[in-house]
Formats: sequence, C-alpha cells, structure tokens
Amino acid sequence: APATLALGGEPPRMRAPCLLVTAVLCLFLGGVALFLLAVAEPDSARPSSGPRHLHDLAHMWLDELREISGLDEMLDGDRIRGIWDDIRDKLWEEEDVQIIVEPELPTADDVVAAAAEPADAPRSWGIDRVDQDGLPLDHHPYAPEYDGDGVHVFVLDTGIYDDHVEFGSRLGEGANCVDHPPDCVPGGDTTDRQGHGTHVACTVGSGPYGVAHGVTFHAVKVLGDDGSGTLRGVVGGMEWVGRVVGDRGWQGRAPGGP
Repeated sequence: APATLALGGEPPRMRAPCLLVTAVLCLFLGGVALFLLAVAEPDSARPSSGPRHLHDLAHMWLDELREISGLDEMLDGDRIRGIWDDIRDKLWEEEDVQIIVEPELPTADDVVAAAAEPADAPRSWGIDRVDQDGLPLDHHPYAPEYDGDGVHVFVLDTGIYDDHVEFGSRLGEGANCVDHPPDCVPGGDTTDRQGHGTHVACTVGSGPYGVAHGVTFHAVKVLGDDGSGTLRGVVGGMEWVGRVVGDRGWQGRAPGGP
C-alpha cells in the first residue's frame, strides 16, 4: 500500500550529512562489538576470566559507545581513538589473542561518497535481478529479448493514472466496475486517485522500472478511490476481461494460473 513520508526539523542539507556520518560511525563501532561477541566462546566451553573474557569485553565496548551522545562527540577522533586503545589493551591481556588488526577509524574529514555504477545501469536492483540467473548483480543494462510487445495486460485495481509519463500511448480501453457492480462500463472513469493500480502497472511495464516495456495496459477499476471495493465488483471485472479476451480472440493468462 502507498505510504507518505514527511520529514521535519532541520533543512535537508543539514540533516543528510549528519545522519550519514552518524550511520557510518554506528555501523563501524557496532561492527567491532559484534565481532567481539561473535568470536567469544560460550561460557560453558571456556572458563571466564572476569572482565577480560571476550564476551565481557564486547559488552564493555558497547557500554562505552552508549556514553557517546551528540554529533560533536561522534566526530571527536581523540575520543574514538581512546575507546579503541582501551579495548585493544584489554584484548592483549587475553592469553589466546596473538594478533590484533588495527582498524581505520573514521574522522570528521573522511570523504563519504556513493558507490559508482555504470551510467546505463538499471534504475532498480529488482530489474537487474530479473535478467540474470545468479548473483552478484552485474549492473548491465536491462535489455530482455522480449519486451512484451503485442501483450495486453489488464490491471484489476484502483485504476491507472492515464497521464503518467511512463506509459506513453500504451493505454488501451478499460472499464469502470465500481460505480454499478457487477456491471462494468467500458470506457468509463478508470483514473487512479489512490495510487495502487498505477504502482502495479509501473512494476509490470513502466519505462525505466518495469519488466515488460512494450505491453499495452487496460485499466479495470474494481476498487474505489479509497482503495476498497466489493467482491461483486471484482468478479464483474474478471468477467468483463474474459468477455473482451474471448471476443478478440486473445489467449488469456492470469498471474499464477495456467
């Protein structure tokens, strides 16, 4: 279902860097703690040596992190280095520890950048996943052998926003099955004012984000502008689609059906 996200408080130009730097620090520092927890053996398998036990050290590290508050402290390189030095010294006291790899601790001057992708990479990782059998994603342009040209897709939902730039001229005749169910009115009002039907159609075949870029859409409005409808209207819409497909000699197939 569609959702609306409203952000308040500081202007976006101020919030975004702060949130990004905070996320980087939390991921790094939390990762060190999780690593310590992961390598610690269960108490039943290894006798505890008090606060020097790896499991206890991990929790000590987490306690130190919880005391950090505010962006200034998070960007204080000396504070972060001091915490790491303290935990490293305690690790060296563990008799089973033979080597410690020094991490590259983040600082306020570190450059944060998004991972670069080819300019012609798919707009969505989902589309990138559709056209390949295995992982990792190759980020190659999405260019399937068949684009759905000649295929007619009937979307039984809240309608389709017919002025959407992603559909172009690929909207065929639809029907309104909401106003007088179970009767459907061909060519009636099928405008989507709720959003879900348009979302479904975009997933199927919008320009940059859809799977089949050549299909023709037919909006069958069986749900009202509030996103709800009656079973009578839904069944009426299905029957209308069946009649259209039969009259035009098309071969019909429903998702998940034969």
